[in-house]
Amino acid sequence: MSIKAALGSKNPTKIKGAQMALEKVMKDVTLIPVEVDSGVSKQPFGFEEILKGAINRARRAFEKVPCHYGIGIEAGVVEIGGKYLDIHICAIFDGEDYTLGTSQGFQIPEEVIKEIKKGEECSKVVEKIYGIRNIGRREGIIGYLTKNLVSRADLCRDAVLMAMVPRL
Repeated sequence: MSIKAALGSKNPTKIKGAQMALEKVMKDVTLIPVEVDSGVSKQPFGFEEILKGAINRARRAFEKVPCHYGIGIEAGVVEIGGKYLDIHICAIFDGEDYTLGTSQGFQIPEEVIKEIKKGEECSKVVEKIYGIRNIGRREGIIGYLTKNLVSRADLCRDAVLMAMVPRL
């Protein structure tokens, strides 16, 4: 049976990451990216806001397109031990319930977090500080920081894979 999954974003890195994850766990799957509103701030802060964005994206994608699953991926900043990490949360909604997964988290450089705390969006701060345009639609700040050893698509893939675990 062919599975259809609607992704609540048209961001190329989220699409690539979700596609990589789904192809690992399903034989015949079609991913349909759709633009939806996350219902959270442009720079989510804290697990609850990031989670809310992921769930909103998953539900809204599911409602927008006839599919088996709605997938929402939301990135944001969490504070742990006085440090600030970037993390991606994925929600997968099947019309009744959702499952969740996260990416690895990585520490955000101090000069970036200072600007984020002032209300700036991470990708805009990175553009201003490092001169990299549209980084969130490409390798992500993780790609820049790791010299592309890890990309944002990798973080999205891992979040989707972890959200698939209860469905395997």
